[in-house]
Amino acid sequence: MIQFAANVPFWKGSLHLHTTCSDGVLTPEEVAELYRRVGYDFINITDHWKTSDYSSLSDGILVLSGVELDNKPPYEHVHLIGVGIDPYNVAPDMLDRKFMRSQSVQDNIDALLKSGGLAALAHPAWSLNTAETVSGMNGLFALEIFNSVSGLPWNAMRQDSSYLVDVLGARGRRLPLIAVDDAHFYKGEECKGFVMVQSESCTRESLLDAMRGGKFYASQGPIIAQVDIDPECLIVMTSPASRAVFYTDAAYNSERVVQQDGGTRWVYARKPALDEQFVRCEIHDAQGRRAWTNPAAWLEE
Repeated sequence: MIQFAANVPFWKGSLHLHTTCSDGVLTPEEVAELYRRVGYDFINITDHWKTSDYSSLSDGILVLSGVELDNKPPYEHVHLIGVGIDPYNVAPDMLDRKFMRSQSVQDNIDALLKSGGLAALAHPAWSLNTAETVSGMNGLFALEIFNSVSGLPWNAMRQDSSYLVDVLGARGRRLPLIAVDDAHFYKGEECKGFVMVQSESCTRESLLDAMRGGKFYASQGPIIAQVDIDPECLIVMTSPASRAVFYTDAAYNSERVVQQDGGTRWVYARKPALDEQFVRCEIHDAQGRRAWTNPAAWLEE
């Protein structure tokens, strides 16, 4: 498990959103100003099959170049977001929708990585993705556990991909988690999910290095200050919260839900008899907002 370092700052970012360059209703300039105004340190613009150099928008907020690609295997969709790609290092075919859809999902992941950025799986619950599909993907740095626009009133209730996260965790695939807006309409879905990245500086290079190393967590509001794990327990330190829910691959444990108004220290003791292979924690605050630790394998003695 990645432990957060002392005295290294966290930066708040939105990794998945859209503008008028594809199917969003706000311009890149308007989106950057909206997120800057509410306290975000960086955003990553992920228009469908389009990217650009947004460095000129970096006035009080870092704007990364991203993109969203999609494939259509049988019975599901697969959407990928690129984070922090180099717009001058994009292969000519990468933004050709027809061509890229004819490629495999893995080809699209590889194309995002070759462009100098990171690749994440977007809204897997909305896309009806299966554990088998995701298990075949190599090179992902994260999976969206929460996608704001993938729920009411814009979509059916598929915002939350927790079930798939746990099925993958039980099978040994423990991808880090991100929370995103996937904002298109800017009518309430924006500024609802974000990542907190621990990095020496808020620059493209430093943020990408930190995210490659798993030094981030997903949130809608609560702050996670530290996560410690040993062979016997998981300890999560947070801003004042009302509930911690611990998820593992065991079907039942009576101590899985801990309620404590204003609590800041949350402990889950491993039960050897349950043969739990992984654990993660979901923090709830008094307003019902959540934060998520990344899934972790239990350490052995």
